[in-house]
Amino acid sequence: MSLHLSNYLFAIVLAAGLVLAVGSSALGWLRARGCRQYIREEGPDRHQGKAGTPTLGGILFIPAALLAGLGLPLIIGKLRLPLLMVGGLTLVFMLIGLADDLMMLKRKGNLGFKARHKLLLQFVVAGLFLYGLYQINELPGMIRLPFKPELWLPPNWLYVGFATLLIVGASNATNLTDGLDGLLAGLAAMAAMALAIFSYWLGKAEVALFSCALAGACLGFLFYNRHPARVFMGDTGSLALGAAFSGIAILLGAELLFFFIGAIFFIEALSVMLQVISFKSTGRRIFKMSPLHHHFELSGWKETRVVKVFWAASAVITVATLLGTHFGWSIG
Repeated sequence: MSLHLSNYLFAIVLAAGLVLAVGSSALGWLRARGCRQYIREEGPDRHQGKAGTPTLGGILFIPAALLAGLGLPLIIGKLRLPLLMVGGLTLVFMLIGLADDLMMLKRKGNLGFKARHKLLLQFVVAGLFLYGLYQINELPGMIRLPFKPELWLPPNWLYVGFATLLIVGASNATNLTDGLDGLLAGLAAMAAMALAIFSYWLGKAEVALFSCALAGACLGFLFYNRHPARVFMGDTGSLALGAAFSGIAILLGAELLFFFIGAIFFIEALSVMLQVISFKSTGRRIFKMSPLHHHFELSGWKETRVVKVFWAASAVITVATLLGTHFGWSIG
């Protein structure tokens, strides 16, 4: 059963309002405690001017998204355990990112957890999330085919492996995308709204509310993160976003659709993988720098131009995906 449109709009406004209400105070608190970004020396030269900008901005908007996204379904009596578990997944990934960011600040550099340790922790948390869904008989085990009404029912072992990789891969993909002012926040807002629409079409009102709250929180954060950014979200926010999106996609059986609406995230991650493979195997680099947004920067594009082009590309892909799904699923 779906809710009135005003409920979804209220979720967006509430989450954005919470972020804006505490934003200035939170920025002052972060500055006072020396939570300032360190810029890697091998990055684009123009990024050196960003050194000292407050980071850990994820603590500004992720809690707001969770408060609105879980609180509203609770108030109207639609909060179900699977959605609560997605909220828990988001929170735990936020804490992993927070620990990573704090370690970077302590070391006064851009290195936190060792990559293998962080990946292991992410895999463990993703596995526990899926195991929890299985224990309450809420693990979908089915995947909706893009632009078709049919469902694919893979073997359980294959589905669990795929879903685990999706959670870990998505969280790291959004993390890699977070490299320019406003880039990830804008892309995340679009992805969250697309997931909200999918949820609405599938009659998952509580998931749609959560997705709307996530979109609103990202829009509120974008007010502070747009160029020139007054705060960066850090791993605290970027890891949590990927976990939230993949968790929602799993509840909807929309895992494959997420690859379309989150296309920029996965393209960014793919550019890093290709760069590493090429350099290790041939000694040559495919891109001037990875992730892909840095390649365009080093090609002479202004940061704002890269962000706008990536936003526009994501918007086109997202709208095309929504239209294709609408007609493919024969939604009235």
